[in-house]
Amino acid sequence: MIMLFLFAASLQAQKLSNGIGVRLGDPSGVTYKKYFNDRSALEFLLGSSPRLWHDNYYENGFDRRSKFDRFGYRGHDVRSTVYLGARYLIHNDLVINTIDGDLQWYWGVGLLLKSAQVRYSYRDADQVLYTETVNDFDFGPEGLIGLEYTMKELPIGFFADVSLMIEFADRFSLRTFGGIGARYRF
Repeated sequence: MIMLFLFAASLQAQKLSNGIGVRLGDPSGVTYKKYFNDRSALEFLLGSSPRLWHDNYYENGFDRRSKFDRFGYRGHDVRSTVYLGARYLIHNDLVINTIDGDLQWYWGVGLLLKSAQVRYSYRDADQVLYTETVNDFDFGPEGLIGLEYTMKELPIGFFADVSLMIEFADRFSLRTFGGIGARYRF
């Protein structure tokens, strides 16, 4: 019990400057956060999204590809979606006093990169069915806002955020993303 008490006390005495955890949403994945101080941090994300999300986005992607101009869209299947993200965050205290932890809101800017394989099904004028796999690549800056709650007694934090990305890679579009998650701080 003495060893457990000393371990818990040493965690409280340390400045918890790193966090690793899980994010659920769009995208879902693993998140790592480096806290520089109480006000700023850098976050990295590696994730994916469910296959059925963004159906309209990929259907519109078919219509925007000139090589498919004389064909009729029949459907698509999204495979191998990978997101990479990096964000610089500014934390601010909320006026709400919490007994068991610290609640902060944050905002920031970052870059988001997404790659996916999309298998399109389409027909020509003679109703012959074709399929083709296309690599979809998205890249652009994002702005975000969120909340983070860090427990005082345990090195665990919870977060929720939403972001708006401006895609520049293969088309110009605005995309929204959001998620919730938890991190172990060390």
